[in-house]
Amino acid sequence: MINLISIEEFLAQSPEHMEYASYLEHDFSSTRGHMLFGFIKWSDEDACCWGGPWPGNHVLVEIVDATTYPWQLKSENDTPFTDIPTIERPIKLYLAGNDDTSYSFFATTVEEAEKVLETLILEPTMEKLRDLGFVFTN
Repeated sequence: MINLISIEEFLAQSPEHMEYASYLEHDFSSTRGHMLFGFIKWSDEDACCWGGPWPGNHVLVEIVDATTYPWQLKSENDTPFTDIPTIERPIKLYLAGNDDTSYSFFATTVEEAEKVLETLILEPTMEKLRDLGFVFTN
């Protein structure tokens, strides 16, 4: 089982975190497609690469099943984009800072996404993120 820091735990860590409460509770409280949601602590050395990490050098993590989206997924052969879920890879492992930086990994199963996340948690660095095949999505 993956041990993420929950929204509630993140907000309770510091009064500074409370400024994000309405955003986090509004945008990420929906259960539609959300298989996993929380935060991980990122390495201090390259937390700045997140365009502003969440306070305490945290990175938001979300696993979403895109088959629950209200639009139809396309096949990898039918789209020129590599930064969106597809029929072949509908599970999105999404990591984001608190501004304009996010990376995604697209998996065939939730288990595959969880395994990649477990590997990244052991070595939360930008180098490992790239080695695992994440793509820049924002």
